[in-house]
Amino acid sequence: MPSQGTTPRAKLADSQERLSRLYATIESGIADPTDATLKERVATVKTECDIAQITFDRAVAEMRPGARVTEEKIAAFTQVMRTNVLSSDTSFRRAYIRSAIDEVEVDDAEIRIHGRRAVLERLVMGGGATPAGVPSFVWK
Repeated sequence: MPSQGTTPRAKLADSQERLSRLYATIESGIADPTDATLKERVATVKTECDIAQITFDRAVAEMRPGARVTEEKIAAFTQVMRTNVLSSDTSFRRAYIRSAIDEVEVDDAEIRIHGRRAVLERLVMGGGATPAGVPSFVWK
């Protein structure tokens, strides 16, 4: 199992290798391809492989000189965010907003919204794709 500090390239290689081993056991007749547990395991490893590929691609894209926040990217993100917040169902809106916001402070005079710059930057660069995370909301 890869450690938390493993690079995106290593995680991708590890998940591809595990998927290859599963396929090899099926092809060699060691594992029964109709086994429900095996099917579930293959699906899980495929998902891990897809996530690792997306993470790797994102890391490579962030290293490119063209991977900079521009006014056009901010405008495009703003439009996607506005559309998703105004036209989606309530649970999706709530989850979408929470993906970008870490904390909301409410007092008698003002409301302060806090979020990490890196998360917002990834959202802008990703065209509005939501990152994983569990934000917190605090009344003050």
